[in-house]
Amino acid sequence: QIRGTSGKYTSDGLTVRIETVAGERGRIYDRNGKLLVGNATHYDLIFEYGSMSDRRAEVNDALLECLEALAVTGNADKRVKGYFPLVRTDAGYEFSPSLSDSESNEAYYYSRFLSKNPKIGADASAEQVVEYICDKYSLAERFYSQSAIYELMRIYYDMERINFGYYQAYTLAEGFETTVPEEMALISYVSEHRTEGATLIRSSERVYYYDGYAEHILGKLGKISAENIDEYKDYPLDATVGISGCEKAFESYLRGS
Repeated sequence: QIRGTSGKYTSDGLTVRIETVAGERGRIYDRNGKLLVGNATHYDLIFEYGSMSDRRAEVNDALLECLEALAVTGNADKRVKGYFPLVRTDAGYEFSPSLSDSESNEAYYYSRFLSKNPKIGADASAEQVVEYICDKYSLAERFYSQSAIYELMRIYYDMERINFGYYQAYTLAEGFETTVPEEMALISYVSEHRTEGATLIRSSERVYYYDGYAEHILGKLGKISAENIDEYKDYPLDATVGISGCEKAFESYLRGS
């Protein structure tokens, strides 16, 4: 379930790279051995802590290059949006209405963000939060457009949410197939440009072979939410888990390793 890398130098000057890849989820069969739920291979665009630049400006540029790659190849819809508590308006920024609901996922993750960044008070305004994030990640208006700053803030906030680091990579976009021209174009684009920190990894997507049949029994997958986070303490925060039916009931058997 965990995606990430770590690296260190050995005494003979070689670099040792350890990578933990996502495990394929278990298949579900009926009593006659007919496959009901399986997996299809695809590629995800991820950003790795261990291979990114040490300079913040270069990291910012690399992330923007990834977003540009998604846009020019027509794959912007593949981007993983994540959670972000701020909304852009004509007047500036304001908090998302969902933060007023203390039980919402956005409110839960915002409280975690505040605990990690104690310099931001609980009563801080939206503009003060923006100022703090921009200062922390060197997002000056003289270097970046307002739209670029907004997109980078979204990414950095989500990176903090999932504890981005050596053992937890950040998924920028997912679900690319080599059989779709537009998606293959993105794979080629990333491979050719070799953006520092960005890489494509092989992953899997859940396939329900009899779509529409027994959905309430087989169940479905979803991201970990504030309501069920205690059930998945040993999972990365961006993991996909069973949220209903057999997918949830047999999660301990079906989860990848």
